[in-house]
Amino acid sequence: MKENNSPNHIDPDAFVDIDVRLEASKELSGGLIRKLKVLKNSSLTDLRKLIEIDLEGDNKEFTFLLLGDASGAPVSKEKEATTQVSKLPTCNNQMNGHLACLQPLKKPIQNPDRVPFGSSENILTAGFSSQLSDVF
Repeated sequence: MKENNSPNHIDPDAFVDIDVRLEASKELSGGLIRKLKVLKNSSLTDLRKLIEIDLEGDNKEFTFLLLGDASGAPVSKEKEATTQVSKLPTCNNQMNGHLACLQPLKKPIQNPDRVPFGSSENILTAGFSSQLSDVF
């Protein structure tokens, strides 16, 4: 029997399953975003492109966490291109499954009650404000 070496034949062993989860935080409950099937030699950059298609608006700002690494450190965007999905931890002890944990980037908290200047700069003196009313 002859093997099927046509370009349309894709070896199922060339793929891995990736469970994409959002890290839980005070603001977000976390949980499974979706499951993806990608080539084994895909990089985190390739995975990012697929994930960003599903994410909305502000949620597109994230880093990957290498939970299998002792440090569990985030992967910088510069290193995503050289980090393969096979470096992600296995998911639920499945040989062909990996877990991609996303950590949303923290945004600075904007306080709407905060005025742009110091308190003394926000006070108009009575004389100065009356001069302004004369102009207008």
